[in-house]
Amino acid sequence: MIAVPAEDTLPLRTSAMAEHFDVPEPAVDRYARIFDGLPAREQRQVQVIAFHAAVVNLAARHTGCPAAECPTCDDVREALAIAMAVVRTDITPSLSASRQR
Repeated sequence: MIAVPAEDTLPLRTSAMAEHFDVPEPAVDRYARIFDGLPAREQRQVQVIAFHAAVVNLAARHTGCPAAECPTCDDVREALAIAMAVVRTDITPSLSASRQR
């Protein structure tokens, strides 16, 4: 299971990792503008979809890892477990319900 940091440390850790990976400020601003312009419920949906896509893309880029034991693979596996739980509990039931209408 992914260790979830205390809520008060999450912004600091996120900021530190963004700085470490040289995340461009215009990219952060672009996403913030997209998210800020949406109603709260829709905002959360778009954020989850964006994170989901990022996790799947990261996993796709890491598929050739030759290491027998890799912490990144462990984290990708855990993130994909969460992504699959979203698919099973949120996306798939929504699609099934819309098809029945």
